[in-house]
Formats: sequence, structure tokens, C-alpha cells
Amino acid sequence: MMHFVIFCFLSLQFSDAYNYFQNNPMTPSQKKNSMDPFHPDDNSYNTKHLKAIMGGKNYDVTWMSINRPPKIFESANFSKPPSRNLLMLSNFKNYTLVDEVGNEMKIPKNISTAIRRWIVEQASCRVEYVWKKLDALHWPSWIKHGICSSKESCSWPPGMSCRNESHKKFKILKWICNSDPFAHKWNEFREKFLQLRKSRLLNRKRRHNLKKSNLVKQRRGLNFPNRSKRDEKKRLRYAYKTSKYVQGFFCQWEPVDYSVVETCMCSCQ
Repeated sequence: MMHFVIFCFLSLQFSDAYNYFQNNPMTPSQKKNSMDPFHPDDNSYNTKHLKAIMGGKNYDVTWMSINRPPKIFESANFSKPPSRNLLMLSNFKNYTLVDEVGNEMKIPKNISTAIRRWIVEQASCRVEYVWKKLDALHWPSWIKHGICSSKESCSWPPGMSCRNESHKKFKILKWICNSDPFAHKWNEFREKFLQLRKSRLLNRKRRHNLKKSNLVKQRRGLNFPNRSKRDEKKRLRYAYKTSKYVQGFFCQWEPVDYSVVETCMCSCQ
């Protein structure tokens, strides 16, 4: 009897726990702590470090965001002027109206201009934008994508539709884990970082001594790294700080190509 009571009690406890987790899913922070060990950890999401790895100039706030944007959907750009080719084609087009019998009708200039304007507006493909959230293996988290928003035909007579014309290309970061069972790549990467840190400390000491002795001419003669070399060393330093070695795999952030729709055009299906 006692065993039956204990069994019923434990069953109720498990049932309550199941119902609790069903009605109270894990928060993002809880999910982060319980995710795959091959995924980036908290130390791998330092914004300053990731921007340096990507390259400061490659971080474009127009197309990417670290946090959720205030507006996920952005309305179409109605102020964008029509393309020059579209205007030229509309001017070459022969606008002819006929009556019921088939006789050609003379069109006033203002009517002809209005028809041209209407055709150009019909054929102008506007772009709408939507922010999409990427998974935990990509950074930044939010990327803006263009969408060809015309739902109806963009030509007269109907038959053509708005399609992708050009793409915006840029760099984002992707978390990549490469097999390294004997940690050769990891040790080589770590050795580069240690040599870089040693060189950095040495340069810092040299600058301190020059500043202290105020030897301006001697300072000008020293071979300090230029900006591009400094940026590359900074990228390597932060790449090491955000990387990790886990279960025979060397994982780190790497820049990869990414493209989104930027403009649309009226074309045949």
C-alpha cells in the first residue's frame, strides 16, 4: 500500500512538472545555457570583438542589426524615381487610340503624357523590406531583406511581373567548427596569438620608453605597424578570444558572403 501511495505521489509531481514546462517555456537565457556545446558561448558574443573580426567598415547599420529593430516590416520606397531605361522606352512607345469603327483618334498632348506616366508607374517595381532573424551560428542576428512587392502584373497588357534585379552583397560572421582531433590547428592558432601578444607588449614598452625620454626623432624612425596591419592583428587577437576548442573541434567566427535583394525590375515570367 505504501509503495502505491509513493508511486501516485511521484506521478503527480512529474505531471505537475510537465505541465509547468509546457505552459512556461524556457527563456532565451535559459536556452542559451542549455544549448549545444559546439555553439558559441557567452564569451563569443562580445560586440566589440565581433565587429573587429568582421571589419568595422563592413558593419552596415542599414542592412544589419544586433538587436531586434523597432519595425520588422518597412514600407515600399515610393520616392524612388523610375529608371532611365524605363522612361526612354515609354517615350518611344507609339500610343494610338481608335474608335469603334477603327479610325485613328487624335490624342491631346496632356492625355498622352498622362498615359505615359501611368504606364511608367505600372512598370515601376517598388521594394519592401523585412528584417529576418538568423540562427545562433550567424552574427549579426538581424538582416534586412528586400522583397519585390508588386502583387499584380507590372505591364500593360498584363503578363510581366516584378522580379529581382540586383543584390546587395556584404559580409557577416558565421560560427564554423572544423575537425581537429589532435588540436594541431588550435595549437597553431594559439601560438600565433601568443606571439602577437608578446609583440604587442614589446611595442607598448617601446612606446612608453620613447614617450618618457621624449625622443621624437627616434620614434619617427621606428617601424610601427600601419593601420591595416594593426587591424589584422586586432582581428586575430579577437578571433582567438571568441574561439574555443571542444571535443576535437576547433570553432571560431569567420567572415562569409551574404546577399539580399536590393532592387526589382519588371520582366517576363
